[in-house]
Amino acid sequence: MKKMQGFTLIELVISVAIIGILAAIAFPAYDRYKRKGYRMDAISYLTRAAAFEEKWMAENGTYTTTYANIGGATTAEDHYTIVATAPGGNTFLITATAKGAQVSDSDCFKYSIDHIGRKLAEKSNSDDNSKICWGS
Repeated sequence: MKKMQGFTLIELVISVAIIGILAAIAFPAYDRYKRKGYRMDAISYLTRAAAFEEKWMAENGTYTTTYANIGGATTAEDHYTIVATAPGGNTFLITATAKGAQVSDSDCFKYSIDHIGRKLAEKSNSDDNSKICWGS
């Protein structure tokens, strides 16, 4: 009689279970890694926008809130919504708030930069988290 070769059903089920366990661990870790990487979208936008605001102030004597002037109402990768305020024209605050899938990044939900270079970041529960989020 010829000997059969191959996998038994039990071996196959065990292999699938192991792959499932590894995937259950790997996918959430990868998702956190992606969200952390997307934070740079907000940081680079706000840094560029603050530099633009200073240039605008030097040329025009006031700050601007026109989104076209500072790059649009969303960040380049569309992970954050931008709101700029310049009350009285002598100060500004530009805020990037997470949107879409980035909303689940509860550690760094909202970024802000103001006219004196103060960098702020908030968790979704409104605690200050600036040093972690801005990387300083």
